[in-house]
Amino acid sequence: MERKRKKRYYHILDIIVLMCLAFLLYTYNDNHRTSVHQTAIELFWFDWKFIKKYPDIFRGPYPPKRCYIDINLTGEKKSDKTKLDFSQIRLREILSRSDSVNGIHYYFNDSSEYGSFIKALDICRIEQAKTYMPYENNLWVYYTTR
Repeated sequence: MERKRKKRYYHILDIIVLMCLAFLLYTYNDNHRTSVHQTAIELFWFDWKFIKKYPDIFRGPYPPKRCYIDINLTGEKKSDKTKLDFSQIRLREILSRSDSVNGIHYYFNDSSEYGSFIKALDICRIEQAKTYMPYENNLWVYYTTR
């Protein structure tokens, strides 16, 4: 007994639609992947345990004694933006003069926004500050000769 083979019909229109769909999905995925640019800031949080564990590396008081300009960020957008802009200018002056006497102390209130902390870190990165130390609600930025 001989079996009849079924004829397979491939519709040209179906193949074209599937190819177009695959192309559209590929281009959407490629564009989406390049538009979502995620970055991370490498940050070391200060901990008193390190000073006790490695006393030969960490000498002197922390944060180092300097004449710090206190920047109190309260969560009010306008005043915080003004304070952050001022601190960026001041930090630029400190770093350009290699001033090891002055520094900047950011204090974040409980009502401060997370964005202001990130903006302060961005300022440190933009101005290429090599030494800044976050600790609890504070961020200490200073110039060191080491």
